[in-house]
Amino acid sequence: MALIRLHQVAKTYSRGAHTITALRDIDLEVEKGEFLSIMGPSGSGKSSLMHILGCLDTPSQGRFYLEGVDVSSLDRDALAQIRNEKIGFVFQQFYLLPRLSALENVEMPLLYTRLAASWRPVRARQALAQVGLAGREEHLPSELSGGEQQRVAIARALINNPVLLLADEPTGNLDTATGLEIMALFQHLNQEQGLTIILVTHDPDIAAFTSRLVMLRDGLMISDRPNPAAQVKLARS
Repeated sequence: MALIRLHQVAKTYSRGAHTITALRDIDLEVEKGEFLSIMGPSGSGKSSLMHILGCLDTPSQGRFYLEGVDVSSLDRDALAQIRNEKIGFVFQQFYLLPRLSALENVEMPLLYTRLAASWRPVRARQALAQVGLAGREEHLPSELSGGEQQRVAIARALINNPVLLLADEPTGNLDTATGLEIMALFQHLNQEQGLTIILVTHDPDIAAFTSRLVMLRDGLMISDRPNPAAQVKLARS
């Protein structure tokens, strides 16, 4: 059973008297443990597809199955529970709370779980070590480099052991060398820990790290192909 299955998914938005079609007839399956990128020009539907995959929005038409469960028509509370329990998010902006330490920022999603308060810092330290930030737990965001801040954000996304990590332009605010380090971390999480990762990017050099490339244009999926070059990237990283 595929981790993700989209069947004939479409998304439309109303703008006054006009209807805008963001996605059309999207069929997509993603197996557990895949690492794929979604590419396309501005207005191609990348963000709309990411919002549906992240349970931030629902399709106007079609079905979206996550781990075999049809989440297409769930209410907001049910979608919020799925997001907190099954999906991790990483964005171009780090969205760290400036007055909280790295450890406290990573702990934040655990406030919405039943995990005992005494275990939250333990889990957060483990997540920070997982992304190479052991020893930086008490630093404020202002005391961390851009790459370290993004690693904190990744640790926060991993804290609930999600089945899916969604990354939206995660290197957009980083210099080239730091961006490559972050992509090498994503490859490690995928190849060594089996995490399923879907990455949205406009940068072919970043997409080259992923093992599968999906291209959108005008709301349509125009190509879906494997990327053998990803193995070369992994060997060099």
